[in-house]
Amino acid sequence: MGTPNVVADRVLVTTATSGTGTYTFDSAAVAGFLTPQAAGITSGARVAYVVVDSQTSPTQFEVGEGVYTEIARTITRATIHRTSSGGTTHLSWPNTNTKFLFLAPSAARLPILETDGRLTLTGGLNVTAGGATVTGTTTLDGALTVSSGGAAVTGNSSVTGTLAVSSTVTAANGTSGTQVVNFGQFPATLNTTGTTTLPNGLIMKWGTGAIFSGVGSVTYATAFPNATLNVQLTISSGSAAATQDALIVGAAVTAAGFPAYGNAASTLSFFWLAIGY
Repeated sequence: MGTPNVVADRVLVTTATSGTGTYTFDSAAVAGFLTPQAAGITSGARVAYVVVDSQTSPTQFEVGEGVYTEIARTITRATIHRTSSGGTTHLSWPNTNTKFLFLAPSAARLPILETDGRLTLTGGLNVTAGGATVTGTTTLDGALTVSSGGAAVTGNSSVTGTLAVSSTVTAANGTSGTQVVNFGQFPATLNTTGTTTLPNGLIMKWGTGAIFSGVGSVTYATAFPNATLNVQLTISSGSAAATQDALIVGAAVTAAGFPAYGNAASTLSFFWLAIGY
């Protein structure tokens, strides 16, 4: 992430800097204006500046960004956005005149509202504290990064790049194929006999059962709201190689349970898995 620029109102100072070196400015501001220090800018801050060769009729200018140092009264020329000579190369100032340096955000750093009032961010949106609150339609071609405080979005959002959130994302439970599904929509009882419900309404139940003299049945702890769709049985008896009798699900399957049958002389334990809705 780039270093943000610090802005302040009415900062205007003079500088005698020549060539392409770091700007060193006078200790006093131009009458009626402020120095960076008086405007509340702290040493080490990155600022956007404009330097011109005349306060009233400028013919040369440089628009750039640099780091402000309070004690030395300097601003580096770290990034050049535009000069009167064209391009992004440092302007070489003559040493015969006084230049005027004022702080002003560069157009290269300013977001612009669309004709419909929306703000499109192509480089991504970074929120480092306090969270993000969006109440309209949001379109991000870059990344949305929220490192603390969370993000509250009311309205429609479209993210083409990466959405990275290091804190917590909270969304309403989805009810259709185009909505977000939350982990909380997968309740489960994780025991030998248990159940789990999927957001689409499908329910799975499982457990153990037994048949005695070839007959047995299973009654669910809680019936399916509508119907049992499928039941699978797996014999669990025995501790050594053996030929087991067939084990089948009876025809009278209901939302509340099912019958199970085997050989009339058989006593068997089994695992069962039922799917319903």
